[in-house]
Amino acid sequence: MEPIISKPGPAPMRVLIVDDHDVQRCALSQALRQVGIDHIDEACDGVDALERLKRRRYDLMISDLNMPGMDGILLLRHLAGLQAVPPIVFNSSMSKDMLMGAYRVAAFHNLPVIGSLNTPLSMEQLCRLWQAVARRPGWNEASPGFGRQDLERALRRGEILPWYQPQADPRLLRVMGMEALARWRHPELGVLEPSAFLPSLERYGLDEALFFTIFHAVAEDYRRWSEQATLSGLRVSINLTAKQFCSPELPSSLAAAAEEQGMAPALITLELTETQRLKNIYQALENVMRLRMAGFRVSLDDVGCGYNGVQHLRELPVNTIKIDRSLVAGAAGDSVAREILESTVQLAQDRNIQVVAEGVSEEADLQLMLKLGVDYVQGYLLGKPMPADVVLAYLRRRGQG
Repeated sequence: MEPIISKPGPAPMRVLIVDDHDVQRCALSQALRQVGIDHIDEACDGVDALERLKRRRYDLMISDLNMPGMDGILLLRHLAGLQAVPPIVFNSSMSKDMLMGAYRVAAFHNLPVIGSLNTPLSMEQLCRLWQAVARRPGWNEASPGFGRQDLERALRRGEILPWYQPQADPRLLRVMGMEALARWRHPELGVLEPSAFLPSLERYGLDEALFFTIFHAVAEDYRRWSEQATLSGLRVSINLTAKQFCSPELPSSLAAAAEEQGMAPALITLELTETQRLKNIYQALENVMRLRMAGFRVSLDDVGCGYNGVQHLRELPVNTIKIDRSLVAGAAGDSVAREILESTVQLAQDRNIQVVAEGVSEEADLQLMLKLGVDYVQGYLLGKPMPADVVLAYLRRRGQG
């Protein structure tokens, strides 16, 4: 058992408890305070919860399902209409099949359900909860918002570059690939993660410029690594938005960029990063086929955290799927998450599609992924995202390169 940590991180976490039973709300509040979470609000039903969510930002919502008035299932439908929804945890004594149904309802609405609480409630469960929240991108980060000129200048000056997170075979823990994740070395604010600047980039229509900036930097980094080490076919994954993925020019422009940079398409995996339904599924289907014929690999990201990820799996002939960290992290201790994982992995295996499990941060989760037969794992247990100039040192410490 991991040691119980008394504080939930560098900044205070604010939690909303939704339950119609006064005693249960009080008991959960007291338990949360014992693990260091002091900023707690309570709502007696879904209507009360919605009003609070409209007025204040929360880092976590713990909700009962069976409540009078607006119950937890109806609450999920209304949450889908909010601009910002915190990670959700179910706290219910309902049967397993009903709880699984609640997960499916949340997935249909693309809501971030990260687990459920089991009875009797333990301090270890609560600590794992806030750890799961703290691992999510953008937790407690203030996004200052950037203007078009700031972003264009950053792209032009090479301030936004890829950092790399390893993906490994769960059996031998041999690194087989790296995901390229955008980081901005801001001259005043330091290193910024994507949640701080991607919304502004997309708002100004600069997401395509970001993609090709990352693509060219990946090719340059890979060329430099190859001159100093034997990479043995190490692949690099690069993220694409749904909007970019539906562009008719995408296959040709990527093939031209790869040829120009001297980067073999077989070493590049293109990850469709958004869970929103593709606006033009026929164009996306055409692009997947043309990209694969050109030698690129194509992956679906975020599978398991939204309804559309599974739908896209049915509609697009991709090479790989990546199961979202919200489903993987802590799955070894969550029977519902484990069942969803099993069915998702089985669906992919039946279609001869490789599976990457993202968010593996504990040994227990690694062992579960190994048991389920996933092909690759990614997460803090293997390594955090790192700058390009330390990748070779990382590989050599692991006996590679």
